[in-house]
Amino acid sequence: MRGLEEARQLPLEERLFTLLSLASSIPEDVTERELEDLVAAVPSQAEVLRHLFLSDPAIRRVAMEVSRWAGWYLGMVRGAKEEGKKVVLSSFNTAPEVLYALDLVPLVPEVLTSFATIFLEDPHVYFDWSVEEGLLETMCTSQRAACGAILKGLGLRPDLVVTAAPGSCDANSKLYEYMAVRLGVPYLGIDCPTYHGERAFRYYLKEYRHQVRKLEEFAGRKLEEERLREVVEESEKCRRCYLEINDLKRARPNPVHSCFNIFLQAVKFSSVGTPQGTRLFETVLEASKDRLRRKEGAKPEERIRQIWVYTGFYSPSMDLWFWLEENGMSYVVDILTLFHAERPIDTSSLDTMLEGLAQRCWNYPMTRQQRGPMDYPEQWLEDYLWCVEQWGGDCFVFAGHPACKNTWGGFQAFIRALQKETGLPCLKIEADCWDFRVSPVSEIKRRILEFNETMGLG
Repeated sequence: MRGLEEARQLPLEERLFTLLSLASSIPEDVTERELEDLVAAVPSQAEVLRHLFLSDPAIRRVAMEVSRWAGWYLGMVRGAKEEGKKVVLSSFNTAPEVLYALDLVPLVPEVLTSFATIFLEDPHVYFDWSVEEGLLETMCTSQRAACGAILKGLGLRPDLVVTAAPGSCDANSKLYEYMAVRLGVPYLGIDCPTYHGERAFRYYLKEYRHQVRKLEEFAGRKLEEERLREVVEESEKCRRCYLEINDLKRARPNPVHSCFNIFLQAVKFSSVGTPQGTRLFETVLEASKDRLRRKEGAKPEERIRQIWVYTGFYSPSMDLWFWLEENGMSYVVDILTLFHAERPIDTSSLDTMLEGLAQRCWNYPMTRQQRGPMDYPEQWLEDYLWCVEQWGGDCFVFAGHPACKNTWGGFQAFIRALQKETGLPCLKIEADCWDFRVSPVSEIKRRILEFNETMGLG
């Protein structure tokens, strides 16, 4: 217990860096015996290490690349102030390319919070700190572990708060505003319209360009066209990998392991535009191709193909994702891995690149689906009809987070329309997607099995 108490006195990014750096030191030719010795040496992480390093050679390759990427990203974050770099608390729906082009460091609380719930024994401590420091417990937990650490003085203090889509989620919007006020740092938001069409996007583009100008002022430098082009071209490699990964999901069994989704999300929200982020996307693609060749998928066979219509559960040790696969269920997609609407970015000029990045932010998960009426074109309903058309499916799963009031408000109308078009049943789970004191993983598993039996699935 004393060791755990001492660990809590370290900055959150330091704790995660120390843990994931340990995994990144594993050599590629490590033997099964050596891996078991490592698992025995870190008993608190035994389950997640076994899942990632002892289950499948393709998953192991991805896990090793994740460890290298996380060591790089968390190392950049923890060393930012020493290197004289400015840190930006950046929401998940803010494309990071411009930040990298301006030599700013994106600190994405959703990524740190998700890694805390997966890899740490005590993420609840950070959630409780956030409440002690003024954030409501009814607000989204996706940011609260990281923000709780920052407010407690045990997380990297940002110099600026940025979000590209306030309004698509009220809880998200208010949290970022609160962080800026509480920390006494500038806040850069965007007035995001709730309607659709070309007129709406032109207004958003104007707002986005204004945000970029303010970022230039904050960084103390102009956005250089050649540097932005370099970042965007790197980012485009990730987009192309993503499209190939999507195509692979059409196969049965689905070769894209359920746990790969969280890794793609983490890079997409924090690191696209960097070689390190690209390498992880490429590794996931190659690992999925390898699994396709070997006909690897859910065990013993893919019996149920799940389409998650909102977020997933970022469960301790990735237990839920591996349990699904081991019980014949394929977790094909959730809303945070839905980047299908992204278009290629024209890199011919600074203006075309900024317009392309604005279009990317405009279509980011949740920003796109939660911006207005859910039955509008390019909205929640249309996107999930597209998912079923692309990948097929046996059922929908809705993980209803208590903080998502706007989603709960429209869910019933949305799911009725979706079921009318597809005829697929839907499991509705009321639980916190990050804080598993609300509903433990064992209860979520029970609900899934009960639903499968009731609906005659598998």
